[in-house]
Amino acid sequence: MIEGFFIGFAVLHGIYGFLLWRGWRAATGTPLPPASRPDALPPLSVIVAAHHEATMLPGLLEALKRQTHPSYEVVIVNDHSTDETEAIVRSWQKDWPELRLIQASGRGKKAAIQTGIVHARHELLVFTDADCSPPPRWLERMALFHRQFPESVAVGYGPMFPRPTWLNRLIRFETTITAFLTAAAIGLHRPFMAVGRNLSYPRSIFERVGGFASHATLLSGDDDLFIQDVYRKHAGTIRYLYDPETFVYSHAPSSWRAWIRQKRRHTSASRRYRRSIQVHLALLHLSYVCTWFAPLFLGTAGWLLPSGLLLARGLLARRFFPPLACNDLLPYFPLLDIAYLGYTLFIAPLGVLFGSRRWS
Repeated sequence: MIEGFFIGFAVLHGIYGFLLWRGWRAATGTPLPPASRPDALPPLSVIVAAHHEATMLPGLLEALKRQTHPSYEVVIVNDHSTDETEAIVRSWQKDWPELRLIQASGRGKKAAIQTGIVHARHELLVFTDADCSPPPRWLERMALFHRQFPESVAVGYGPMFPRPTWLNRLIRFETTITAFLTAAAIGLHRPFMAVGRNLSYPRSIFERVGGFASHATLLSGDDDLFIQDVYRKHAGTIRYLYDPETFVYSHAPSSWRAWIRQKRRHTSASRRYRRSIQVHLALLHLSYVCTWFAPLFLGTAGWLLPSGLLLARGLLARRFFPPLACNDLLPYFPLLDIAYLGYTLFIAPLGVLFGSRRWS
C-alpha cells in the first residue's frame, strides 16, 4: 500500500511534467515578427512604483532612456519615499520631457500602480520595477505585441542578473522554474501567474476587471491575481511573450533574509487563488516532495523514484534552461533541484501561512 502511494505520486508528477512541457511549447512557439516601421507602432506608458529606490532608479532610467521605441512616456510613482528617490527623478526630468513624477495617493505597491494608471496618458500600459534593466528594444517589441494581439495581456520573462554565489544560483533556479510554470499554464489556457516587472496590457482590460478591487487588501497580487481576474471575467486574452529582446533582468536579493521576505510577499497571494489552481499546485508540489521522500519509506528500492525524477527534470532543464538564459545553471542542476526541495518545504509555505507586511 505504501509502495503504491509513492509510485502513484511519482506517476502523477510525470503526468504534470508532460503537460507542462506541452504548455511551454505552446506558449513559446509563436515568436513576434520583426517590426518594419517602429514609428507606426502605438505609444506606451511605462509605470514604475518606487519606494525607497534611490540606489536602483538611475540604472532603470538609463535603460528606459535607451529605448528604441519613438513614442512612450515613463511615469514614476513615488510611494512615500524618504530617501533621494524624488530628487533623482526630478534631476532626470530636466532633459527628459516624457519622464513624469507622480505622488502615490495611497500606500503600498498596488496603490502606487493604480495612481500611475490613472495619470497615464496612453491606452497601452507597461509595468516594470525600479531594480530592473529592460533591453533597448523592450518597448518596441511590446508595442508590436499589442498591434499584433489587440485586447491581450503580455506576460513577459524577468530573469535575475547572475552572480557567483549559491544564493544567487538558487534564486535564479527558482525564478526559472516559476517562469516555466507561468508559460506552461498560459500555453494550457489555465493562466494563474505573471511577473509585475515585465507585464503589459491595455487600460481597458484593467477597467473591465475593476482594477485591483478584488484583492485590494492584499500586499501582493498586482500580477498573478490580476491575471486570474482577467481570465475569470473573460476581459482579454493572456499570452506569454517569449522574446529574448523583451527579457527584463533585475537584481536578485543579496541576502537570505531579503529573499525570504520577498518570497513571503509573492506567495502570500496564493491564498486568494481559485480553488482549482490551489489544488493543481498542491498536487504538483506534493508529488514532487513525496517522490523525493520515497527512500525513507521504501528503502533502497525507493531511490529509483527520486533518481528517475532527477533524470527527467534534468533532461527537461536541458531543453528550457538555455532559452531562458540560464545555461550556466545546468552544471549545478542536481544540487539546485535538491535545494529547491527545501524551498518547497519551508520557504514557500511561509508566505502562504504568514504573508508579509512589507513590499520593499
